[in-house]
Amino acid sequence: MLHHYITPAKSSLQANKRHCLARQSAQLNSAQVKTAELAQLPAPQNGSMYRKLEVCKILDKVDRSMRAKFIDEMIKQQLVGCGKSTLYSLLKKYNDGEVVLDNDWHGVGRTPTLDTSDVKLISEKIQSDHGRAFGSQDLNNAIIERLKEKRITAGFKPIDVPDKLPKSTLRDYEAHMALQPELAIVDKTNRKTNNRYTAENSIIASFNLLLVIAATHFIEVPKLDPQVEKDMRSLPNSTRQLLDLVTEAAGVPMAPVSPSLISSTDESTEYIFSGSTSKQATFRLTSKSSLNTKNTSSIYSINEGMDMSGFRVKLTHTFNGTGGYAPVFVTVSGFNDYDLHNEHKSEAAKEAAPSSRFYLSYPTKECTRVQSNLKRGVFDALTMYIAAGFDANHDIAMRLDKCFNNGGVLIMNEVDKRNIESRMKNETNLLNKYHAFLSYLMEFGYDLAIAPSHNVSDSFGFEGFVSIFHGSA
Repeated sequence: MLHHYITPAKSSLQANKRHCLARQSAQLNSAQVKTAELAQLPAPQNGSMYRKLEVCKILDKVDRSMRAKFIDEMIKQQLVGCGKSTLYSLLKKYNDGEVVLDNDWHGVGRTPTLDTSDVKLISEKIQSDHGRAFGSQDLNNAIIERLKEKRITAGFKPIDVPDKLPKSTLRDYEAHMALQPELAIVDKTNRKTNNRYTAENSIIASFNLLLVIAATHFIEVPKLDPQVEKDMRSLPNSTRQLLDLVTEAAGVPMAPVSPSLISSTDESTEYIFSGSTSKQATFRLTSKSSLNTKNTSSIYSINEGMDMSGFRVKLTHTFNGTGGYAPVFVTVSGFNDYDLHNEHKSEAAKEAAPSSRFYLSYPTKECTRVQSNLKRGVFDALTMYIAAGFDANHDIAMRLDKCFNNGGVLIMNEVDKRNIESRMKNETNLLNKYHAFLSYLMEFGYDLAIAPSHNVSDSFGFEGFVSIFHGSA
């Protein structure tokens, strides 16, 4: 077999050689450019180390062929706080559109719920709320709020943030927060509702109190008594300042009233409710500055559970400036707003003419009758108030079915007794009927005390007992 070999022209060989040399030179120049890029990685925004979202944005712009070298260089220059696999995982999440939180590096292991800066922010929040103690639920809410803020800052909607943290996670962060230098642990607090907390921290309430004291604690005098003047001058400027301001405003000499005419009232409230009480946290977090002032300002916690609702029995203690003490005044102030609305709101919300003048006079805000000229107010603004009551289990209450002459309370004859006992057909306990009759009698006292122009009751309530309906026997 005859083989033929075709030898390329000399000029063609030289051209191929020049092409190879040019390609090698281009590759060398490209490598030199990328090496220069590696040597000039962008400076971290915080000046020391890339954040997670920041490093994802940098690597996403790097050519895939050079990405490994960029990662090696970042790790070498200690610009990231993790290894290669973590960086690749973060980049994949970023490219897939998943949430990449711009938080601190934590090293090996699962990403913690909060980083160091988050813990510091929550610690500062606890410190800023002077006097308040934070329980498990409060800390849970603070952590959830912080997680949502981080999602929003990263450009995502916080739909993946749960409303409640696992108990183990919450317990760990309670211990972690307790180790913060400005926080401390307490085991006793005074419980307050959100409404009371708002009222006590209201600037308007403080101004009102100051104005009431200025208007009631000083009186106009022809001339200031020398002894009173001497006593006032011995006081610090800050104590005497209110008298000076009142005197300046009045334009005449003013003197503080007699201490016997100045009273101080303190109230404590007991909550009577149906159901079981919520379990209270054994320990709570508070600021050390709050501990330093707990002798003059008690540490409190916010509580809006069931055991802070229902009936509120208020005990009022009153003292005067000379040490006199008035008898304790007991007030039972109705149901909470939830109970009030559940029982009556449906009637007040009816669009058609309601069943009573009360609902006609006080429609709900959402009802179209709120535009009516017959409206006296809105149902949503009403508060149920009980000014008097009795204990159905008390010894005296157990004798309500007896006449006054026989050791009872009510003045009645046998006809009255038969009339009461024949009512309320579904009630089999006769004593309960007398309790109901006394309740209606006490309610009649309310009706008589309210001015006719302000009374929106069409009926007394006890018509069934006395057989009188709308004024007719």
